[in-house]
Amino acid sequence: MKRGRTSLIAALIVALLATGAVQTFAQRQRHRLIKNGSSQVGASLAGMDSFALALLLGGLRGPLVMFLWMQSENDMQSRNLEGVETQIEWIRLLQPEFDTVHLFQIWNKAYNLSATLAGEAGKYLVILDALDYANTVDRERPDNINILSAIGGVYNDKLGNSEDKAYFGRRMRMESKWRPDDPPRLAGSRPMRFTSMLNKDGTIRRQYLEPEAGLAATPATDQAEVYDGSTLQFLKRYEPFPYGLWPRALGYNYLKRAQVLQSTTGQQHIQVSPMVVDSRPALCLRQWSEDEWNLGVAAESRLLDVKMPTGRFDALVAVGKADPLKLGAEQIKSREADLTEAMDRYTLSLRLMSDGIADFKRHLSNPQYQMHIEMYAAHLDHLTGVSMLVQGDLDLLKSLHASPDERQQLFADARQQYTRAARAFRITCLRFYSDRRSFIGLLPPDANLTIFDTLSDEKLEELNQAVIRAIDERGYDNYEGDVREYESYRTRALTRLKMLGN
Repeated sequence: MKRGRTSLIAALIVALLATGAVQTFAQRQRHRLIKNGSSQVGASLAGMDSFALALLLGGLRGPLVMFLWMQSENDMQSRNLEGVETQIEWIRLLQPEFDTVHLFQIWNKAYNLSATLAGEAGKYLVILDALDYANTVDRERPDNINILSAIGGVYNDKLGNSEDKAYFGRRMRMESKWRPDDPPRLAGSRPMRFTSMLNKDGTIRRQYLEPEAGLAATPATDQAEVYDGSTLQFLKRYEPFPYGLWPRALGYNYLKRAQVLQSTTGQQHIQVSPMVVDSRPALCLRQWSEDEWNLGVAAESRLLDVKMPTGRFDALVAVGKADPLKLGAEQIKSREADLTEAMDRYTLSLRLMSDGIADFKRHLSNPQYQMHIEMYAAHLDHLTGVSMLVQGDLDLLKSLHASPDERQQLFADARQQYTRAARAFRITCLRFYSDRRSFIGLLPPDANLTIFDTLSDEKLEELNQAVIRAIDERGYDNYEGDVREYESYRTRALTRLKMLGN
């Protein structure tokens, strides 16, 4: 048994030495071709390392891969991160054609390896390394729906939705802004900060908007947009980004690329259904719009000199109780940057909400996906109601710099938006987050979800009181968390409405 293991190790060492020799030869050939002006060097030698390894190892590739997989798991348990990184890179080179391998390793780095570190900074760098791995695979296997979805998932779900998301988002916003190009990293080294993707004016750098060389852009159809292969194609419509790029902005871009690829080329994800791929951009737009809204509320709290409570819903109510109309001219002037940021954030949030509504409707236009129409109807209700509230807040802030006539019009517009928002939130709670048994005798037995839109405010209040009585009798509310969310939105709308003299 020991003799067999010794022979295997010896064979592996010989194979690795031979691989080093072949790699050196390949690099020399590459330099010679570049010197001679070959235009095909990228296409012909891009995969030389993996090909040379597979050719040299032959039947030994399988045993070596198995050994590396087991060793990487052992090293991860012992927290030998350098060893794990090396083994993962070898696995990538030995199994470049298997998307499942890459999907696992991207997830493994972003979630498992980052979790081995206690500090936020360390976790952030490991997640950047996971993205670096994913981007390497993306360059080797461009326009691959599996890899693009995985990259989008890391941005949206890990960087944008983990318990450390505030730190991750703050660093990514700062590091994505313009700075001189970083020097080339040493081979095998981990990225120490996120890539600068923006120009000084907040627009996206040209290299991220250049269509992929040799890729014929897929034509637009009634169901799909054009796909040109550029890295940040679906963020261009939202530039400039004066405050940097938010993780969910990048998540949306990659998830949208995957969705459009599926629609235009017929590619299918190997692990999730076409319905999931098709719905994720709309869901991401909703989440990104709420992130921008939250950042706008934070800027508004600085403008109004209000200390933000820890909870999001409490913060919305607390800032909503502060009256922007009581700010003096000097206060507004000294806090102009906060006022501008709040309005910028609200404006982008509104645009994202509008696009999210359009994308949900696009998704539901496919008959195959209408089995979940009630769930997506809740998303549409949410975005519709919240957009009214945010528009009211934006109108109120705009009035601080408006002429007397413009101010009166903005006040009227804000009152209308707040009134509509308060009604919309009441309907959302009754439609989706109430026990329908509470409505027995108050609504027709065959009433569907749309009936609430036709009811008077008095009738809606009657139904709400019936729900409250039923909860008191039961002693619990299955929808307590959801109702609290929409009641905080409603409280903010009614508070601001009172400020304007409804």
